[in-house]
Amino acid sequence: MKRLLPLAAAALSLFVQTIVAQTPAPAVAAPAAGPRAGAQKQGAPAPSVQAKPEEVAKIKAKTEQIDALVKDLKAKGAKAELVTDVEVYAHAGRMLLENPDMFANQNSIEHAFTTLDQGIERAHQLQANSPQWNQGKRQIHAYQSAIDGAVLPYGITLPENYDPSKPVRLYVWLHGRQNNTTETEFIFSHLNRRGPGNPPVADQGQIQLDCFGRINGAGWHWAGEMDVFESIAAVKKRFNIDDQRIVLRGFSQGGEGAWHISLHYPDRFVAAEIGAGTVSRTAQQRPDLKPFQLSTLRIWENISEWALNVHNLPLAGHDGENDPGQLESSLRARAQLEKEGFPSVGERDYLRSQGAPGLWMQSLATGHGTSALVRQRLDALLKEWGDKGQTSPDRIRFPTYTTRYNRAYWVSLDG
Repeated sequence: MKRLLPLAAAALSLFVQTIVAQTPAPAVAAPAAGPRAGAQKQGAPAPSVQAKPEEVAKIKAKTEQIDALVKDLKAKGAKAELVTDVEVYAHAGRMLLENPDMFANQNSIEHAFTTLDQGIERAHQLQANSPQWNQGKRQIHAYQSAIDGAVLPYGITLPENYDPSKPVRLYVWLHGRQNNTTETEFIFSHLNRRGPGNPPVADQGQIQLDCFGRINGAGWHWAGEMDVFESIAAVKKRFNIDDQRIVLRGFSQGGEGAWHISLHYPDRFVAAEIGAGTVSRTAQQRPDLKPFQLSTLRIWENISEWALNVHNLPLAGHDGENDPGQLESSLRARAQLEKEGFPSVGERDYLRSQGAPGLWMQSLATGHGTSALVRQRLDALLKEWGDKGQTSPDRIRFPTYTTRYNRAYWVSLDG
């Protein structure tokens, strides 16, 4: 199966700004995921390596073995969601066979062998009706995407003293650009994670969801966007998630995705944390674009027009002081809120939007990363809103430019 390519979408231009109180409808729960802490490296990606013929043959043999085991498990009526947790390894192997040039280095080839062996072991455990992968703090599960039938992985990190009988908050994490993080590398890295490059996120009793996003997921747009929501839905089937305490987080390219998803779905999360998320400036850089092109960009790229949705979504934009390309996106969103009548107050590195729950932070003397002080401030924000939980507001300010993104709590646009 070939990698899904993003499709461009035409756009309608609509704007609604509702200030009239109505009877609140229950909030629709949003996707959840967990954070992958750690600074993302910028610059040109390292060249990939090509697997040798004998290495490709080894991958093929292991993949075919998993496929055969999956077929047997299905025939014997094994539990479907557990079979999916095995089948994801066969899908991962097939992706490597279609793309044998996507290995970052020799280690990633060895990681692929280890991961495929893990898939074989899972199948044998399920044949014996004794699956072990649902245990432990770090887990890998999978779901079948409604987009194209792909079986895709997601990572779970459980909190200390996790009690499945109690609803818990969910942190949804969108990773940064990772050009060689194939399915096997994602699985291996999650289960063998090193310490974070950035200060770790405070444990507030949350489950963390790491979304795979089809490697880079078009900056978490198109299929990447839906992967986030499908991952959240899959987690909610397996774990006791509190629908009113789902937090969206992302850094670097994941920050780009968090800008896009949070501002287009302002009623899906109790809070959003967006780090170093660059958003395209094509509209500003291309004065030759036609009106129909600009209207599409207004949907997919330009956070400025959507920034007013922070009015009903507690959101923190944070960037390194010495990371100007990424910092610029937060500055644009903040400036738009100021134009809308929500001035920024505070210190240069810690500003609040008056009248809207927007926070704007800079990690001083920091490049593409997060300082300990900013991490502490972000954790305080996530704890505050996670403790409060999400509620339907009496007052809504909601801009949209398309019926593709047409709702915020009890306001919806249908045409």
